Amino acid sequence: MLVFDIDQTICFDRYTIPPTIHRAIMRAKADNRIVFASARHPRDMYRVPGEELAEDAWLIGCNGAIAFQDHKVSYARPLQWELTGRILELLEETGTSYLADGIFTSCREPETGHALLDEVTGFGRFHITRSADMDRAEVIKILFLPGIGADPDLMARLDAFNGVDVHRHRDGSIDITVSGIDKWAYLSRLKTDDRAFAAFGDDTNDLMMLRAVRFNVVVGDRIGDCVDVTHRMPDDARTEHRIARLIETCSGNLLLEAGAYALKPFTRRGERPLSGRAGGGGFARPSRRGLS
Repeated sequence: MLVFDIDQTICFDRYTIPPTIHRAIMRAKADNRIVFASARHPRDMYRVPGEELAEDAWLIGCNGAIAFQDHKVSYARPLQWELTGRILELLEETGTSYLADGIFTSCREPETGHALLDEVTGFGRFHITRSADMDRAEVIKILFLPGIGADPDLMARLDAFNGVDVHRHRDGSIDITVSGIDKWAYLSRLKTDDRAFAAFGDDTNDLMMLRAVRFNVVVGDRIGDCVDVTHRMPDDARTEHRIARLIETCSGNLLLEAGAYALKPFTRRGERPLSGRAGGGGFARPSRRGLS
C-alpha cells in the first residue's frame, strides 16, 4: 500500500500532480493499493489525481477524520455538536472566515469574498450552504485563515477548547478536528501490518503515519528530525523526478517485503471486506515465509 499526502508532497500548485509523479503512481497502482491522505476533505481531493488515478484509490481526508471508498463515506469522526457551535460562534464573533466541512459545507465569507471558496468543489450531496442551515452534528473539520487584523487572542482561545486538535499548516491555514485522530489512526485499523505500507508526506500532520510505516519519504524540511526518515527529498527543481523514482523503489520494496494483502477497512458499522480484483494486482494473502 502506498499512502500519499497531497499538497507540497505530490501536488505543488494545489490543483494537479506533475506528469512524472502521476505516471509513477499509475505504474505502482498495478501492484499496490493507492491511498491519498490529506488535510483536505475527500470532496476536494478527487480532482487532483484525476479520474483514472482516483478510480480505485482510498481517500483519507480532514487529517484522518473521514475516509471515502468508492465515492462513499466509509468512516467519519465528527466534532461534538455543542463544541462545534461554540467554535463557530467564536469565529463569527471575531470576523474570521471559515469553511465547516461535513455532510454540507458552510461558509461565512467577508464582503470581498475569500480565496478558500476557490478550493471548494461540488461532489454528490456536498454543497455550500449558510451557517444557519449547517447540521452541526455532522461537522468533520473547520478550516480558516486568520486575516490581517485578526483577534490576536484567537489562537489561544481555540487552543483552550477540550476535545479538539488545532492543526497549523505551512500555507498559513488552520484547521480543527476532533482530538485523537490523525491519518494513521484510520490506516492502523486495516487488517495488515506496517511492512505493507510506504508513506509520503511533508508536514507535521503526516508525522504519525510516517513514524508507523516501514518505508517513508519526507519532502522538504518542515518535519525536521521528528521522525526517522528512510528518504528525505529537498524541495528543489529535481524534487518531482526524485519522488517519481522513489515511488517505483518503494513499490518494489513492498512487494518483496510483504507481498499483496487482502485488506479489510474498518467502518462505524463494522468491518466490510474489500473485494479482490482478478488478474495482476489482485490482493491475495501472502506467504509469511521469508519475512523478518
